[in-house]
Amino acid sequence: MYYYKLKFKIDGDNRTTLMMRNIPQTYTKEMIMMEIDPKFKNKFDYFNLPFDGTINPGYAFINLKSKSYLRDFYSYFNGRKWKNTPSNKVFYISNYKALLFKICQNLA
Repeated sequence: MYYYKLKFKIDGDNRTTLMMRNIPQTYTKEMIMMEIDPKFKNKFDYFNLPFDGTINPGYAFINLKSKSYLRDFYSYFNGRKWKNTPSNKVFYISNYKALLFKICQNLA
């Protein structure tokens, strides 16, 4: 069994929307696409990087077209250093619903 950092199982979970975390604030959508597209072009149908015109908030959402891409996407990106930045930030993947649930539990 393969687990995400937040301890939800890939097997038996049909969700395909992921939260990409720890994105360098200077990264643009185009820069992220340059890192995603070589291996996962045409394997996702939705990408959203909230942007206020100056910096991003450090997270984005991506929806993979099939659950079958989940393990490969996670294995390739999670814990990997961002290519186009001198910082030591690493890429983290979460299931956005699991993360939202954990945040709500902490607020209660």
